[in-house]
Amino acid sequence: VRLSPVYDAVCTMRYGGLARGMAWKIGNTYHANAVTVEGLRAQATRCGLDPDEAVRRLRGLAERVRTAKEGMRREGWDLTHLDAGGMDTRMERARG
Repeated sequence: VRLSPVYDAVCTMRYGGLARGMAWKIGNTYHANAVTVEGLRAQATRCGLDPDEAVRRLRGLAERVRTAKEGMRREGWDLTHLDAGGMDTRMERARG
């Protein structure tokens, strides 16, 4: 198992006029907003990973991001740029 190229880690949701599709599909979609837990499980299986473990780790990551954002808000950071892409909505879905 290898990490994906860095270009897949760049979020374009915040910037108008840029492509929204991912370079590789997860489940049956190239669109981050359409990724489902079932799609994540299927992708993990295709990659030879335990699907339950993959979902558990992604949910843990979402929770760490949520906690970091809450701390940043308390410290007075302007998080407009993070909220514009609907990150909170996607993290709530990940809690499932």
